Parts: sequence; structure tokens; C-alpha cells
Amino acid sequence: MEIVFHGHHVQVGDYFRRRAERGVEKLARRLGTASGAVVRVREDAAAKHVEVELDAPGRRLVGSGEAKHLGPALTRALEAVSRQVGHLKGVRQARVRREATARRVQEA
Repeated sequence: MEIVFHGHHVQVGDYFRRRAERGVEKLARRLGTASGAVVRVREDAAAKHVEVELDAPGRRLVGSGEAKHLGPALTRALEAVSRQVGHLKGVRQARVRREATARRVQEA
């Protein structure tokens, strides 16, 4: 999976890159399949903004976070994407359960 970093008026260090890569890869494993991700970082006068965009099959999951420092902003962005992944997984599992129940009813 390819992860692209975009920095606007901010220097993105190696530690931040590794942390973002680990977080995105963890979400991609949880989702099952993901083709790529984009991590956008920008700095305003008093805050840092991080946006994580994960390309999932059939949709794009986007989460953003804002904080005084990059670490907490990244954490908030990853949590937002994680909530979306959880929702997708719940929807998929419910669909699988409905289809399995329908098959059992048809077979009976």
C-alpha cells in the first residue's frame, strides 16, 4: 500500500512519518483491503492540522484532527478514520448475517 505525505508550511519528521504509517497500516489491516492513503499536514499560527485519507474498496474514508502539536492531531485524525472503519465493518457483518439467515430460510 502506498502512503503519500503532503506538508504545507510544516516540516514532517521521520518519527511522525513512521507513526502515521503504522497507524494507517493498522487501519488498512482492520479494513481488509486498502489501495492507498494520503496524509496531509498543515500548520496555522496556533494549531497543526492533520488529515488522513484512506482509499477503501468503493469509498474513501477521511478523518481530520487539529491540535497544538502534530502528535495529538494525528491521533484524532486516525481515530476519526477508525470510527468509519468500525462502521463499515459493522455494516458488512450485518449484511453477511442477513444473507446467511436468508439462505437458511430458503434451504428449510
